[in-house]
Amino acid sequence: MAQYRFIYTNFWESPKVAETFTPEDKLFFLYLLTNSHTTQIGVYRITPKFIAYELGYSIESVNSLLARFEEHHKIIKYNEKTRELAIRNWGKFNLNKGGKPVEDCINKEFTQVDDKSLLLYVMDSIKSPRIRQLFIAELQRNNLLSTNDNFSDDTVYDTSRGSSTISGQKENKKENENKNKKENKDIYINPSDNVDHSVDNVDINDNSNEDIEGESKAEDTETLSENVNYEDIRNLYNNICKSLPRATTLTKKRKATLKARCKTFKDIKIFQELFSKAEKSDFLSGRNGKWTSCNFDWLINEENMVKVLEDTYINSKNTGHKKTTFNDYEQRENDYSAMEAQALEASDRAAKIAAENLANDPFDERYAKLMGH
Repeated sequence: MAQYRFIYTNFWESPKVAETFTPEDKLFFLYLLTNSHTTQIGVYRITPKFIAYELGYSIESVNSLLARFEEHHKIIKYNEKTRELAIRNWGKFNLNKGGKPVEDCINKEFTQVDDKSLLLYVMDSIKSPRIRQLFIAELQRNNLLSTNDNFSDDTVYDTSRGSSTISGQKENKKENENKNKKENKDIYINPSDNVDHSVDNVDINDNSNEDIEGESKAEDTETLSENVNYEDIRNLYNNICKSLPRATTLTKKRKATLKARCKTFKDIKIFQELFSKAEKSDFLSGRNGKWTSCNFDWLINEENMVKVLEDTYINSKNTGHKKTTFNDYEQRENDYSAMEAQALEASDRAAKIAAENLANDPFDERYAKLMGH
């Protein structure tokens, strides 16, 4: 059992995480990456009941999240019979360094896995030739891979279709050779191709400049497919949103996000409307002092963009009417200063009366009689 796990800081900067993960998704995925049941090979046994106990969720919520991550996000596989879970890109970030201690640990953990097909799912992202060979040997021993095939280090196995057969491996190899000639990167099939491959692969901790929005080709030009220029959008923001921080750099991540927004909204004029409404809003511009975190990246987020365009942050109109009623009944107006003065005056009168009563009380005479004086 490991005492710590690596989580890259750009987990929070991924457009995929920022735009498709709910706050509950983010917590749940971080838990899957760091809980005490995780192993070196990225396949471990855990039950929904235990997850529910540690996160404070109901078992129904945990089952729903497991299904969401497997069917929607497509970044885990969970075997309900063996209670084993595999994380898709685990090998890419946790199985890069070898050595005998690591290899011994991997071989030991192989024996604890009941569903060996999950190893094929994890092996898909392993880049280390030596560790990859350990996975191949284990899969061959369990007849999930043929011993007659030659496996190159850059072969990508499509586990979403359960392609552990020889024909499936050859087909995947041929498809990858045809589609990934430009670069030897961890790039998957373009969604526009009519191939049944898993493409919703979230490289949560990836430091590469891949397009996380689902496109397989790197964007090298300055214009979008709709002939909208990245610089035009950035200049619109800088010229209109004078109250917000300037956008000085167009990173790959920003280009990918802008490209996705232009596919939805089609026209650059929508960005002019977006930035104008943001600048006019006292809340977004920070003029009312309630919030000062609005910036270029926040505005081009899909959910935020829709909210701004739908006037969610428009300034409320001041009608000049002071709310002094409840259910249209007039409330009593009180002069609290006058009430306070009256209370103090009454207190002073009570103190004077008490002092006078003490002065007139023949206490000394009664005391002298009692003492026999």
